[in-house]
Amino acid sequence: MIKLSKENTKRQLAIHGWVGLLFGFLLYIVVFTGSVVVFEDELGEWSISGFNSSQTFEYPVHQALEQLADNTASELWGDIDMYHYQGNLLVFFHQHKKDRKGKKQDYGVQYTLNPVTMKVVDRQIGFRSNFDNLTGSNWVRFMREMHTNLYIPGRLGLYATGLLGLLLLVSAVSGLFLHRHLLKDMFLSPRKLNRKINYRDGHSLAGTWVLPYAFVLAFTGAFLSFATSLGLPVMAYTAFKGDVEKATTALLSRPDVNEVAIAKDNQLYNLDALIANASQMTDAKPVNLTILNYGTPQTLVKLNHRPSDTEVFGRELLFNGNSGEFVREIAIVGHKPTVSSNSLEVMFSLHFGNFAGRLSKLIWFGLGLLLCYVTLTGFRLWFERRLQQPAWQRLALSVPIISYGVPISFLTAGVGFFLAYSKAVSIEIETMIWYGFFAGWLLSLFSLLFVFVLKQSEQANKLLNPLSNQPSNPLPNQLLKHSKNTSSDHCHLSIKYANQYFYFLLALCLLLLPLLRWQSLGYGWGRLWHNQDYLVLLIDLVFLIMGLLFYAKFLKASVDNSESI
Repeated sequence: MIKLSKENTKRQLAIHGWVGLLFGFLLYIVVFTGSVVVFEDELGEWSISGFNSSQTFEYPVHQALEQLADNTASELWGDIDMYHYQGNLLVFFHQHKKDRKGKKQDYGVQYTLNPVTMKVVDRQIGFRSNFDNLTGSNWVRFMREMHTNLYIPGRLGLYATGLLGLLLLVSAVSGLFLHRHLLKDMFLSPRKLNRKINYRDGHSLAGTWVLPYAFVLAFTGAFLSFATSLGLPVMAYTAFKGDVEKATTALLSRPDVNEVAIAKDNQLYNLDALIANASQMTDAKPVNLTILNYGTPQTLVKLNHRPSDTEVFGRELLFNGNSGEFVREIAIVGHKPTVSSNSLEVMFSLHFGNFAGRLSKLIWFGLGLLLCYVTLTGFRLWFERRLQQPAWQRLALSVPIISYGVPISFLTAGVGFFLAYSKAVSIEIETMIWYGFFAGWLLSLFSLLFVFVLKQSEQANKLLNPLSNQPSNPLPNQLLKHSKNTSSDHCHLSIKYANQYFYFLLALCLLLLPLLRWQSLGYGWGRLWHNQDYLVLLIDLVFLIMGLLFYAKFLKASVDNSESI
């Protein structure tokens, strides 16, 4: 039991409430997207119908690479990147070249290959930043960027998310002091005496269980944001006289060609044999492969591997590209894995929940949604206590918009992604995703406005209550018997009808996404089952089941509203 005086309790409550009120919306977006991004790999695989990036190098690539090199100008041979993107294998031959602004960028030729047959599907020449696969975005990357920096450019985005992490930590600490009976609150059953008590009990119950997760998420998120946006520049200015590139090189210990002896010739070691060796060392296939200083007697090959089933961290291995000999394991910081580099990897794993495979991801996903629930019940509780004031009544109508508008907008962004990815519209993928995102917010805003203006009319009752043929009545029978027609009652009634509309929007989006995936990519359940792409099938089913559940909630809300008219 945590004992506080009345004054300290009021102070902690004020801090807790105002931090949540002023920054809760952004915190909700960051936490919600972070919860979804926990399954970034799985959703990425689903969105392209089973092209798993961990299977990119299942098939031989050495001969295909040699043929591509023969068809590529030797002046572009400097480095070669091979990685997976939306079901294809991309091979990028490039050198550094200044763009129109005088900034050095990767310039070269990029080949798009079928990862099985190794046939060239597309060929592009230019700066890497101008290629479609980098200027365009996909749905999962959109949510990841929103979580990482809220799409605020430069370091300001990392500053913003780092600050939100600190504010979440403040809310968690103040919430801890406000829980007078932690053990009792863990098993609290929300009472239904009135809305305020019900919201308070639900907030206390969920908040107690989610407190440890909130501390971990807040601390690791703030650390990771500020370490790169603030820590690295400070170190550069203090220890490297402002040379950020030199500081980055020293900190990250990037591979150097001088780490290997000069070979007798420029022959590249067989990549397929090298991949097999690296896969045996890590017990996992590489996700991407980089060849440094290609076509020289000092060639390096770098392979990045995801964690195996028995490991927590992924591994990045460096090989001699001419002899195939293992050089070293690349650490996240420093020249080789140390306690510091392992600690930083622990930070990443704890933040994204990938320390125990999909089981830990599922737990982190559930805790993330529970933290979203705590944020939203905090909103509701704050406004419920102030509904007698007209100004707060108008602001209270923003709660359902925020609660449902965030998931709806990201779902409609997914709709935009599939429409652009399938070439159903001649608009760039990134642009279409943003169109879908803003369309979701417009639908959310319009729904509440629609309910607020027309809720007392017969037309609104017919539209929002399709199961009812009873005459329109602007207030429920219970309100007619036990209360006067107050402004707070109108506010509750508006939110009640708005929720019904939001249930319908969520159901529509959730049911639509699997159909759009099927239609845009041409991979139905039969083909997926035959290809053993069970993960895609499972995610399809999850979306469909969730959509049906929200549609059931919509129908139930329709019945309840029609009975109360």
